[in-house]
Amino acid sequence: MLIYASFLVRCWTKPDGTISIHAEHVQSGEQFKCDNLGTLSGWMESVRQSSKAESPSEEMEKE
Repeated sequence: MLIYASFLVRCWTKPDGTISIHAEHVQSGEQFKCDNLGTLSGWMESVRQSSKAESPSEEMEKE
C-alpha cells in the first residue's frame, strides 16, 4: 500500500535576504511556517508518516 500526501508550499525571499516558507498539507489543511528548507522537510516527513490516506491512483503503484 502506498501512502499519499500532497503539500502546497510557498516561499518568499525577503528584502533582507531571509526566506519565509508557508506550507499546507492538502488532505488535512494543517499549516506550517518556517524559515529554512531543512525544517520544512522534517515537518513534511512527519506529516507523511502519520498520513493514513491511500494513493488516489493505482498508476502510482506502478512507479
